[in-house]
Amino acid sequence: MNGSKIRWLLPDDEYIENQVSNIVEFLPLLQMVNAVSYKALSYKVAHIELILDDEMYISVVLEGAAK
Repeated sequence: MNGSKIRWLLPDDEYIENQVSNIVEFLPLLQMVNAVSYKALSYKVAHIELILDDEMYISVVLEGAAK
């Protein structure tokens, strides 16, 4: 695996996975923004969690469209 896996949990129980090459640079950027956009919809970041299952990854839980 190249980089760190991020799983974005959408409010409708779907999720998106992608990789970031440098998690140390990525997390401060995520904490600096009020919302993230996906398919022209903006979502508020509810919380960020480190998952320690079989495969370690960062889970970003998104809540309803941001205003």
